[in-house]
Amino acid sequence: ITLSIGSNDLLIAFYKAVASAYGLEFYDNNVIDEAKEKFLVASLSEKYDMIKKLYNEVSSPKMKTNIDKAYKNYEKNFSRVIKYLKKENPTATIVAVEYYNPYHTLSIPFFDETSEKINKYLDTYVEKLNNYLYKNQKLGYKIAYIKDNFYLAKACNSRLSLFTFNLDPHPNKLGHYIIYSEIIKTLNQK
Repeated sequence: ITLSIGSNDLLIAFYKAVASAYGLEFYDNNVIDEAKEKFLVASLSEKYDMIKKLYNEVSSPKMKTNIDKAYKNYEKNFSRVIKYLKKENPTATIVAVEYYNPYHTLSIPFFDETSEKINKYLDTYVEKLNNYLYKNQKLGYKIAYIKDNFYLAKACNSRLSLFTFNLDPHPNKLGHYIIYSEIIKTLNQK
């Protein structure tokens, strides 16, 4: 059984910050597409302002509250899911996939300092998720370690510049291959 849960809860907090920064109503993940449309038709100075607003929203106390709440739910739900899986199938091998920051390598030209601050902020929460994984293996699961390879290979779809806007957090083709390879490697370990 492979398991990757909790990261979407944190992403929703990020998406809400994007919606707020761009004056959009958050109702689901489609807000990213709306933000993209708004960004791509904006003038250069408007794009500059939009990137600054995004940083301000992502680093706001409201975002911290939302993401802390999502993290607490993750802790509670993760252990419940593992216990449930073990109860239903005590002999199953469970492999939890290590978390990664899909925006870790996001570099915004002319906004290097802002890019770095957003990346570090989000990295903090990814580390919290992973530390929880590392510390709770006694619940009975193995970990497929993907994060470092993801970062080295730039294995996510996300790209942001003054001319592109892609906040898709999902792995690209190489990212899927890394996940697959690490899961197989983990399953083959004794």
